[in-house]
Amino acid sequence: MLGRIQTRFQRFGGLKCHINNQSSTLEMGLTESMSEKLTKNSPSLGREAVYLKESKLQKLPEYLAVHLVRFYYKADVKKKAKVVRPISFPMTLDLYTLCSEANKKALEKGRSILAGRRDEEVEKRRKAKQGAGASSSTEMEVDEEDEEKKAKRKEEDEYLSTSGNKSAWYELCGIITHKGRDADGGHYVAWVKHKGEWLLFDDAKVEIVREEKVKEVYGGAADNHLAYLLLYRSRKPASEGGAVCGPP
Repeated sequence: MLGRIQTRFQRFGGLKCHINNQSSTLEMGLTESMSEKLTKNSPSLGREAVYLKESKLQKLPEYLAVHLVRFYYKADVKKKAKVVRPISFPMTLDLYTLCSEANKKALEKGRSILAGRRDEEVEKRRKAKQGAGASSSTEMEVDEEDEEKKAKRKEEDEYLSTSGNKSAWYELCGIITHKGRDADGGHYVAWVKHKGEWLLFDDAKVEIVREEKVKEVYGGAADNHLAYLLLYRSRKPASEGGAVCGPP
């Protein structure tokens, strides 16, 4: 029998990705973490009951931190254990399916703008590859069209640059990884995306690494670096042009 439904709004500082035997991707882990069962006392029933708690994102932040919950307490040995199960994570994260219906509706405009720009860029590259550059339009008509496009793009940029995230698309820009089997020990390092390149900060040592190497920290063995905290952003910093992150 269904009980009474209660709704409340709560601020969050980041998302948690719980890992179980079925989890294999970040998106899967986040979806499962947003729906959980809780056992607590029911005043109406006068006994303990199982409650279903479902969370939806009502508003998205500009920067998003995702915590992969890789440590849990093992009561039999009275210590924390590490979960090494591989969890793949995307370079571009789409949170649209985790949003509330009201937020999905609000995101439609931003998603339409960015998807349209992606398609235009794909078409531009296709034409450039084919060597198509001829046009039957007069120079004046082209200039007028360019001015219209510039005005429209400026309007879109102003909309997209307002606070928060207007599309639910995020770009991966930082990772904290942990190496070792002990939750209270081991070694942590940072991976940061800067001006299109990935930098590995290992204590005082800093080096440029390939994106392929970044993708290898998804898990599998405790003795390797495993992603523990992921940082996503809505737009690039002003020093890199401030472009809004769109679909892959």
